[in-house]
Amino acid sequence: MLQKPLVSVIILCYNNYQYLKETLWSVIAQDYPRIQIVISDDSSDYFPVDELIHFMNNARVPKAENVLINVNEKNMGTVGHLEYVRKKCTGEYVVAIAGDDVFFDSSVITNFVNEMERLGDSAQIITAQAEMWDLKLQKKHKDFVSADDIELIKKLSPKELFEELALRCFIPALCFCRKSFFERIGELSSTYRIVEDWSTHLRACRMGIKIHWLDIVSMKHRDGGVSHGNTANSNKVFYAYLSDFKFIYDKEILPYLEQLSQEKAEKILDFYDYRIKCYNKEFDKLQKKEEQAKRKEIVKRAKVRRWQSEQNEAKKKVKIRNYNRILHNAAYKFSRKNHIALFFAGTLMSFITASIMSIPDDALSYVFRLLFMVLGCCAFLTSVGMVITNLIMKIKSRQF
Repeated sequence: MLQKPLVSVIILCYNNYQYLKETLWSVIAQDYPRIQIVISDDSSDYFPVDELIHFMNNARVPKAENVLINVNEKNMGTVGHLEYVRKKCTGEYVVAIAGDDVFFDSSVITNFVNEMERLGDSAQIITAQAEMWDLKLQKKHKDFVSADDIELIKKLSPKELFEELALRCFIPALCFCRKSFFERIGELSSTYRIVEDWSTHLRACRMGIKIHWLDIVSMKHRDGGVSHGNTANSNKVFYAYLSDFKFIYDKEILPYLEQLSQEKAEKILDFYDYRIKCYNKEFDKLQKKEEQAKRKEIVKRAKVRRWQSEQNEAKKKVKIRNYNRILHNAAYKFSRKNHIALFFAGTLMSFITASIMSIPDDALSYVFRLLFMVLGCCAFLTSVGMVITNLIMKIKSRQF
């Protein structure tokens, strides 16, 4: 019995670790016998590798021939990230799923492989229905691909499908591909950062590669990506998406309008102008919000700095008051204990000086009389000063 081909399942993560285990359980539950699991994180704020390894060891994945875990040091963007991880895949077939989505049931990969084997080597890419669910995967919102669009994918040639895709992206991101398919379409990451699905499908159809449809539901998708109108992740992500949108038209659509009918080309140009106007309005709104947020942040920081300055000034005043209190208390204690003694000493010194000054000139020299006079005056003034200081200290101590 021939061995089944290896399927590489890529799980792309970026700031969605809280949902990763649900995605992993949906991969582990697949009934296909040969799977390579490649988990890759694009420099998230939180991605505990040790916890993930512990989970995988306890989960016991007998069908997984190997499990690779990659963590990018710098954010590469969805397109670059996906291309980088694909190079690590060893499977004949490759399917990528976001780290917050789940496979619809346990037979998804088996159904894809069986269909690819039935179609033969000429088949390069297969897609299927994707369901849009809420964040908790409890309520279904809608099918991603309408019934009319399913008929277009089934019946139209690659060139005709290109004309429809030039107006809108209606093929799900989850596609089952041969690894050789990506070698044929070439590198996309040098031009695009966020939008990997629409650019891939446009280039494939333009190159004449048929996108096949399989009538199954492939995954449950948590609705809320930037391409679905959610700009909550960050304005930078939305700017990158808008930039990719313009580049897709500039690189994948507008240069090839001559190959289309005039009516279709005019319709595409009108739609392009309309989308650009809509996105520019959204862009302007986001810029205004960003500017308002920056102003609020500046005001907030100014208030914080002013508050910190006031706090520092208050602390300095408290330190000065404490220092003055210590000096006042020390001076008060000293003056209270010694001012009486100093007063009597100064008075005695003054009396002695006056007595000496009354002695005739022939008893002591003029120098000694002058010295005792100065000492007596100083002693007297000191005693008077200590009395005044004592009174001042009493007044100050009451204030503190």
